[in-house]
Amino acid sequence: MANATDFQPTEVTIGGTRAIRAPFTAKMDTYPSEMKKAIDLVKWYVGDKKLETSGPMGVMFDSWGDSIAAAVVQPLSDQRTFAANRMLGFANVPQRRMIRFTYKGPYEGLKDAYEAIAQYLTEQGKIASPADLSKRTPFYEEYVTDPSATPSGEAVTNIYVPA
Repeated sequence: MANATDFQPTEVTIGGTRAIRAPFTAKMDTYPSEMKKAIDLVKWYVGDKKLETSGPMGVMFDSWGDSIAAAVVQPLSDQRTFAANRMLGFANVPQRRMIRFTYKGPYEGLKDAYEAIAQYLTEQGKIASPADLSKRTPFYEEYVTDPSATPSGEAVTNIYVPA
């Protein structure tokens, strides 16, 4: 298993931007398909409305465990307003201090990356034990490379956890 220091942990400020978000809930076994549906919906809406984006798409996790509550988030520079519905909405993402870990590798390896991050945060005294990582929400995955278009082994994902 990789060591989290391999992921170049760096404290940064993120947010302070407007975003379109597509919330979803899933169980661990349905997470990949539910996330893909939400990504496809956001991509379609951004293209249909010709919205200007201001950074990579990602997923903001509100809870993680037996059930996952998350939202696909696409930062926007476009300030136009459109009606929200139960599948899509707009939000101002507040600024917050986070620790960014850059993971390079297949999406299937993210579980190992999170285990290494949990161990690192435990060693740094930021959480009591690796099991506490799921309590540090919201955390965020930013897809530097497009998950739907990048071969899995070439993927780059920034993982942000509260500082």
